[in-house]
This record gives sequence, structure tokens and C-alpha cells, in this order.
Amino acid sequence: MGTYEGPLRIVALERLRLSPNGNPRFQVVLNDGTVTQTQSDAAINYKIENITYRDTDLMVAFAPRTRQITDLYPIFTEADAQELREMDARQSLGTLESDERRRWQILSSRRDAARRHTGE
Repeated sequence: MGTYEGPLRIVALERLRLSPNGNPRFQVVLNDGTVTQTQSDAAINYKIENITYRDTDLMVAFAPRTRQITDLYPIFTEADAQELREMDARQSLGTLESDERRRWQILSSRRDAARRHTGE
């Protein structure tokens, strides 16, 4: 799988030609200046475009020899958790504004993705 490094953010994402097996691949630019690709035929290629991973700090796993990205997950901070708790309360009362619903969904997805990786 590789070693996780972070926090890092995706600055640019460019779709490359499909792999020989017909799977998507991407060139990725990270905020630390790293320019790399996703590992061919890895599950990362199907989740990297997800809104959950945009505009947030990430833990990124790199293949040891090639430094290609093999996996990533969002860092879910205590500030994120507090914001989500407040939104959950408003959602249960039916007072969550329609423009807040997308943010609530994104935070919920980030929390769930982080939990899958950290086991919390």
C-alpha cells in the first residue's frame, strides 16, 4: 500500500489516458510541489475525483519505489466534528438551510472516509 504522508492537499488533477486495462489514471499536483500519478489499476482512480477529497487536508499513501499515489483519505479535524455536530442538530430539527446541506453531506462523507481508514 505504501506509507501515508500528510497533511497534503490536491492542487491540480488531470485525467490521463486509460490504463491498458481500461481503468482511469490521473496526474496529481500536491500543495508541497509533488507532481505524481495515481497507481495504474488501483481503486484510488475511482475515488480521487470525489468531492470528499477536494479542498481538504489529506493523508496520502505513496508506492515506495515509484512514489505513485496508491490511496488517500481526508483528515477529519475536531473543528470539522464540531461543525458537523451543529449541523446534525439543525438537520434533526429541520432548520438546516438548503445551501448548508451540501456542506453537511461533504463533512459526513469526510468523517466516514476518515473512520474507515483510522478505525475510529
